[in-house]
Amino acid sequence: MAIPCRASCLSLGNPAFRDGSGFLDGFRHPNYAGISVCLDNAHEAQEAKFVTKVHVTDTTGIGARCKRWAAEHLPKGAALTPMDECEIFFSVFYKELLPEEFIASRRKCFNFHGGILPQYRGSGTFNWAILNGEKETGITLHEIDNRIDHGPVIEIQKFPIEPTDSTADLFVKAEATIFEMFKDNFARLVALDYTAAPQDEKRAKLYRRQDLQNARDLTRFARAFHTPPYEQAYYYNKKGEKKYIEWE
Repeated sequence: MAIPCRASCLSLGNPAFRDGSGFLDGFRHPNYAGISVCLDNAHEAQEAKFVTKVHVTDTTGIGARCKRWAAEHLPKGAALTPMDECEIFFSVFYKELLPEEFIASRRKCFNFHGGILPQYRGSGTFNWAILNGEKETGITLHEIDNRIDHGPVIEIQKFPIEPTDSTADLFVKAEATIFEMFKDNFARLVALDYTAAPQDEKRAKLYRRQDLQNARDLTRFARAFHTPPYEQAYYYNKKGEKKYIEWE
């Protein structure tokens, strides 16, 4: 007797068959000789049950680019899902803070942070890297926990800050760096096959949005250097020309 099945079948009475799991031992009996059973459907159902649900944020151009790449290179057993259904969450220049309950209810949340951690946590980190006279900045891949840019670091990729670079220029470099890092790490992060190191709190600094907003206002700066007949405050433009900040 044979049980019909659309998929490939295994003969339970074949002594040459070994599945290594002991699953079929109960069927290795003379009464079952010649009976065939299909396991493909059971395997498909099991795989569907244990799909890893992944979400990649697409609220920015680089996030959308990473999500498109992920859709074409999903590891076996993984699927892209809406944010509220995911088990593995990827933040790619995502601007919103995640609620603690969201983080706690996921298997893992990862962030591609613009800036080198732990020295540049928070907002406006590329702006501050230029203001602080840094020679380089970069992207930090880290786990997300319930504090801002605080989770263990998985990888840091640095790139130089040239003398004529603006913050806009650094964002272009950052997006190219993120895309390569995303491609290199996506599969192993989905599989949770990685190592991470805690951040050094002694070196940590958090920049807040209001800090950057305060730095934009150059009124006191212009006043401070308005001392005729001495030279006023100035900057050099991309052409190397000196431009004065006048107090009028």
